[in-house]
Order: sequence, then C-alpha cells, then structure tokens
Amino acid sequence: MPGAENSYVWLAYLLCTLGALACVIWGLIAWNRPAEQDAESLHPAAEQPKAE
Repeated sequence: MPGAENSYVWLAYLLCTLGALACVIWGLIAWNRPAEQDAESLHPAAEQPKAE
C-alpha cells in the first residue's frame, strides 16, 4: 500500500477501520431503540403556550 512504510500509518489505518466498524455495530444495536424525547418537545416554540 503506498505511503504505508511506517508502522504508525498502519496503526492509523487500523484505528480508522475499527472506529468505523464500531460505529456500524452501535448503529445496528441502537436502530430500533425508542427515542428519549419527541422531536416536538425539543423545539423551543413547543414550550411556549400558543396565543388565541
């Protein structure tokens, strides 16, 4: 592989690959996990009462 003469370069490739793999695994685990809050409750306007 070009530019991979140094062991630190191989370490960087390995850590990037492992990090991406960890993100994919976490995404698969958390895929169907219910949200903690509704999206509407996160909106600042949802906290203010509406004037009629």
